[in-house]
Amino acid sequence: MSKDFSTELLLFAVYALGGWLLETVYASVRQQHFVNRGFMFGCFCPIYGFGALLIIHVAEWTGARIGDPFVRGIAFICVSAVLVTWLEYITGLILDKVFQRKWWDYSGNQWNLGGYVCMEYSLLWGLIAYLLTEFLHPAVLGMLEMPPAGIITAAAWCVLVYFILDAAISISVEWFRCQSAARSTLRHSDAEEYSACVADLLALEQVQRMDMFIQHGRATCLKHSQAVSFLSYRICRKCKLDYRSAARGGLLHDLFLYDWHDPAAGGRWHGFTHPKAALRNAEDILSLNRIERDIIVKHMWPLTPAVPRFRETWVVCLADKIVTCHEFMEGVTGRHEHWNNGKKLYKTD
Repeated sequence: MSKDFSTELLLFAVYALGGWLLETVYASVRQQHFVNRGFMFGCFCPIYGFGALLIIHVAEWTGARIGDPFVRGIAFICVSAVLVTWLEYITGLILDKVFQRKWWDYSGNQWNLGGYVCMEYSLLWGLIAYLLTEFLHPAVLGMLEMPPAGIITAAAWCVLVYFILDAAISISVEWFRCQSAARSTLRHSDAEEYSACVADLLALEQVQRMDMFIQHGRATCLKHSQAVSFLSYRICRKCKLDYRSAARGGLLHDLFLYDWHDPAAGGRWHGFTHPKAALRNAEDILSLNRIERDIIVKHMWPLTPAVPRFRETWVVCLADKIVTCHEFMEGVTGRHEHWNNGKKLYKTD
């Protein structure tokens, strides 16, 4: 990683942190309680990091092309206001369309566009850009030039890895929130069709026993398997795959029926051994087709070496990892939003 790129990453982190502090303090004071204004779990607002880097490069561009200080300053403020407004609009639009949620809304301000941007704040961004480049940025850049190059590079790698992980987790959680809201408006026929796929399984005593064991966080093994089953069903149905087998295999994939947190109960090598235990238990009570069998025994790939044979198995593998990540993060953050907001999506009667 080059020194220039390392410095850019650290500048991004500094200004993303500063933006988060600015937004959070402002919102918390207005609402008289703590409000985390960031999209990510950590204390960063990436849009401020990207906006600051954009402004810094605009300052370099105008400085190299315009000699008169007054004209350069006016041009810089105007160009910065336009580009930051464009960044704010694109970011707000994408977040709204993807996650069905607005992180900011200027609908109450005059001269707004879709509530994503408005003239008042565009002018404010231009002024902030000028203050940043004239007063704040030189001090920040001077601080980053003090440590040795090796420390800067190591810090940049840490920042990069952190942001990738935080972004992946944050996007996963927001996507689940969005999907939970969408599931509440499922058409009756969809709910009936999914119910028809798994209702007989949910009526079995052995399947209901899965609710006795905690899987991840606060989710029981049964709730985890239901989430994997439903997500697999939805994906396979849209992709015109065998969604019935995916739903049933997803529901049975963790039918191992023991507390995997207890080594004495069989949890010592649980990650490697439980697929075969689940398959044995499933075959004791049901006649499985080849896709369902493949799903149960290979859902832990790549931890287990057997490569999935069917596309439906790949879907369940993906769904299992997404749901697991979501459940772990609920346990870490204390955000115990149920995967379907407590609403039943299938019938057992």
